[in-house]
Amino acid sequence: MQLLVPCDPLSQRRADEHFAPEALAATALGIEVALVEYQPGEARTWWVDGGCVLVTAHPDTPDDLVEIPADVLDRLRPAVARLGSPFITADIVRTVDGRHRVVEVGDGQVSDRPRSTTPEAYIAALVRR
Repeated sequence: MQLLVPCDPLSQRRADEHFAPEALAATALGIEVALVEYQPGEARTWWVDGGCVLVTAHPDTPDDLVEIPADVLDRLRPAVARLGSPFITADIVRTVDGRHRVVEVGDGQVSDRPRSTTPEAYIAALVRR
């Protein structure tokens, strides 16, 4: 098993401060940790019953939406469906070489909505499904 962790933007040899505790815990358990250099911004994808219904900025970077191409969502769809949860979010970053990486998957019910997405747009996307 390998844990992918975003690297610190100022030092590519250490984990980003937000992910450092997880990286340390994984290392202590003997899990290999790989640092990923990523571009600024993050996308939060919202999935209902295995289908992506909305792509927003991440709440921590509400003004920096990372565009997620349809083919990336298509490749992610089977993995999301296998989770068997009716409502999840998957946060995606773009690495400096242009690849997209999922950095976090969570229960959609407890995931924050970025301020750049109105409550109306958010709810409308969820109920369209």
